[in-house]
Amino acid sequence: MQPAVPPVYVHLVTATSAALDRATDDGWVHICATPCDGYVPAFGNYRVSIPNQASPAFTLPGPPGGAVSLKVDDDGTVWTRDSAQIAAERTRRREASANLLALWLLFRR
Repeated sequence: MQPAVPPVYVHLVTATSAALDRATDDGWVHICATPCDGYVPAFGNYRVSIPNQASPAFTLPGPPGGAVSLKVDDDGTVWTRDSAQIAAERTRRREASANLLALWLLFRR
């Protein structure tokens, strides 16, 4: 029998205490606290709560049945393996835009 919502294995990494929460119709439900390793539903909105604040809601990257490592900075920023790739792609695009602008300015004269 297949589960209604396919699970994803989550590993939560933080320097301080944190909790993984999942959104439901009744609000946020506590899933686990650090150290946190286990299976969670692949679909839905999640957040990481650290003392005195919570991250913005996010969805888990990757396909159902996969594994996700969530790293949380001291400021509550949540990073995934995909976050680094997305950040690198944004940096490449900014550099390409800056290079195009520099070329345009050079040839405009």
